[in-house]
Amino acid sequence: MDRKIETLIPLALAAAKHLTTPSNAIPSEYSGYIASFGASVIQAGLKPAVAFNERKADSAKEKHLLMKAILYILKKQTQASWEPNETDNERLLDYILNNQGSEKLLKRRIMDATTALKLAIRTFRLVKKGEV
Repeated sequence: MDRKIETLIPLALAAAKHLTTPSNAIPSEYSGYIASFGASVIQAGLKPAVAFNERKADSAKEKHLLMKAILYILKKQTQASWEPNETDNERLLDYILNNQGSEKLLKRRIMDATTALKLAIRTFRLVKKGEV
């Protein structure tokens, strides 16, 4: 495993806790969402993939929460004291647009955060819709 991803695991675990149900499980859909996100970044590019996943469509209303979890990991890397709050409406796409210095580096950081989050989600019990 890449050393960088290994160091992101604690942040990814904290981010994954924001995706849990009251029974401390994660809806199994997130496993598919995160797998398809990586593929869409490779196929369509970073900005289109993030924009698509941040929209709040009826069929996949939870995808935007996954983007917030990735944003959490990115922000905690650079601002250890940063904590999300209910009024914080920053989106991952806003973060990308505001940090365009090195798009290649930013893409790598996002893909590393995504991989760490994918691994972190696997440590939780996954439940199907309707299960507790």
